[in-house]
Formats: sequence, C-alpha cells, structure tokens
Amino acid sequence: MMKIVIAIIFLSLMSACSMAQNTKEKCNRAIISNRLKSKLDSSMCVPKNYHITEIYEADLNNDLLKDKVIRWQKIKLADGDTVFYSLYMQGKNASYSFDRTFSNLAPLIFKNYSDEYKTGKKALDSIKLRYVNPELVEIEFEDEKIKIELYTESVTLKKLYFTYSNKENTWILTREQQWLYYKEVTENLETNVTEKLEYDGPPTEQIRIEDFQILKYIGW
Repeated sequence: MMKIVIAIIFLSLMSACSMAQNTKEKCNRAIISNRLKSKLDSSMCVPKNYHITEIYEADLNNDLLKDKVIRWQKIKLADGDTVFYSLYMQGKNASYSFDRTFSNLAPLIFKNYSDEYKTGKKALDSIKLRYVNPELVEIEFEDEKIKIELYTESVTLKKLYFTYSNKENTWILTREQQWLYYKEVTENLETNVTEKLEYDGPPTEQIRIEDFQILKYIGW
C-alpha cells in the first residue's frame, strides 16, 4: 500500500513538471520578487498557480555558455508539495531553451516538521518522521556541477557532487564529502561547535542525478 501511495505522489509531481512548459499564449512567468526580473527569460514558463522563487546561472553542461535554472513551487503550499528545478540551456545565439525539470532534488514540504504534527495521511507522515533536518537541505548549481547538501543524521552533514558527463548527457555522482558536527562545552560554559571532515572521495555508487532519491540519505 505504501509503494502505491508513493507512486501516486510521484506521478502527480511529474504531471506538474510536464505542465511547466506552456505555450506562449498561456505562459505563466510569475515571480516571487522583482529582483528576479533581470534574469527572467521569455522562454521560462511555470504552471498556473505556481511561481518562480529563484534563478541561478552557471555553465551546467561545460560548453562555455552560461545556462539558467529556475526554482519554482506552488504559490499556496500544502503538505506533500515539493520544489522544482527547471534547466534552460543557452545556445550560441544567446537564446535559452528548456532542457529538463527535476522534482527529486529537494525534500517534500510540510507545514510543520515536528514529530507531533500530523498531516492525516499515513504515507506523508511516515516520510516526514524519517526526515533529518529537511529545512537545511541546500541545492547549488555550479559550472559543470550540481551540489546537494543534506544531513543524514542530526550531526552528520553530507555533500554530494554531481558532475556533467557529455557521454551520458546528464550529471553523475562523482564525489562525496561527509562532515561531523558536534558541540563542546568549555569550563566557562561556552559552547563551541566543531566540524570534522570524515570522508572526501568517490561515492560507493556513481548514480545519475535523475536516479537520486533523497529518502535514501535522510532517514528512509
């Protein structure tokens, strides 16, 4: 039953992704802030009742041209919603064209992440209870790379580096870092936070970014 419910959630997310590329007549380019206007391109569209919350710029596919990524989500968020990232690649004529949308990079959104809060849906509550510091997950877009930073335990931070592969035409997990954060109380009762790099090297498995499953890392 759990797998069926999660499959339904996944299909609904993919449906939203497919709607992101509307026709010009129906193109919704709502933005959360006017500061994004200068980065917004006419090719960027999101579904009705969604808005763009951030725009990133980086040479994502290593062709020496700056591409753009839009982060978008529902205007009125509900439990189980997610954040989408759509990639727009720059061509030699300086125009941008839609490439793909990721719906699997960020954790699901909940109004409250406390153990006491219940959504009323068993599948969603089960996922929420297994999350570790979901509000601290960060996704960064750099030249050739997409970096995901998340906590696998309350004191363990992991950084995943996906590097663009021309052969695969996607980003492959090529590097992992793991940091241990812990607090120490001095004789003067001052609290110091210490960070220790535990691992920095190749991953145990080189997965494609499309196959990334955040629940495998943050508690499920």
